[in-house]
Amino acid sequence: MQARIHELVKTGKLKVRRAVAEYPFLDEEPEGVPLDEMLDDLESDRAFKKLDGERRALAKDPEKNAAELRKREDKMNDRAHETRHDLVCRLLLEKKKNKKNTDNNNIERTRDTQ
Repeated sequence: MQARIHELVKTGKLKVRRAVAEYPFLDEEPEGVPLDEMLDDLESDRAFKKLDGERRALAKDPEKNAAELRKREDKMNDRAHETRHDLVCRLLLEKKKNKKNTDNNNIERTRDTQ
């Protein structure tokens, strides 16, 4: 079933956001941010990638590994929330840095005109 869904998504016959298709067990909006917007950050996160590898290995026999599979999915969901928090902090720091740079440029311009 999962393979058929992936095939339909790839061919464009099924309009599903990639993140939801790839990780249907994750919250769609961790901390209010759509999962698709943070998918690149998640997929480049070492901890998330490690958990995903473990989950994929366990998913080969989902009946036998149901409890461990659920644990990995829960941990991945927690990591998505943590990554979202890190992303917001990074954006706030960049915004603060940009404001500081703008303020410094304004001070320098004021000095130059005096």
